[in-house]
Amino acid sequence: MTKADPSKLRQARILAVQTLFQFVAPSDELTKDEAIEFALLAGNDPEKGYDSIPDDYFYELVDGVIANQPQIDEAISKYLTNWNFDRVTALDLTILRLAFYEIQFKENPVPIKVAINEAIEVSKVFSDDKSRRFISGILGKLSQSVD
Repeated sequence: MTKADPSKLRQARILAVQTLFQFVAPSDELTKDEAIEFALLAGNDPEKGYDSIPDDYFYELVDGVIANQPQIDEAISKYLTNWNFDRVTALDLTILRLAFYEIQFKENPVPIKVAINEAIEVSKVFSDDKSRRFISGILGKLSQSVD
C-alpha cells in the first residue's frame, strides 16, 4: 500500500468536516449521500475540486465518526472542564469529533501529534483564533492523558 499525500489527506479531512457538520443538527430527511453531495458541490472551495482526495479515507472518516459519535462525544465531554458540551460550537465540535475519531476510535489510529496538527490546520480553514485555541486546548488535554 502506498502512502497517501498528506495534502490530499487534509483535503479528505476538510471535506469530512463539511459533511459531518451537517449532522450536528440534522434534518430528518438528510441522508449521508446528500450531505456528501452538498459538501462536494457547495463546500469550502468547489473550484479547487476534490477529485484527487483519497476516497477510501474520506469515507472511513465520515462513516467512523457517524458510527462512533456517542462514544466520541462522551470522550470529548471528559475534557470539557468548566464548559458545557452543549455550548461547544457546531464547527468546533465537528473538528473535535474528527480528531478524537482519528486518535481513539480509528482501527489504525493516527499518531496523536499528527492528528492534533491536522485538526489545527483544518480549523484554520473554518475557524478563528479563539476556536483554534479551544480545539488545541482540548486536544492538548487528550494528549497529556494518552502520553
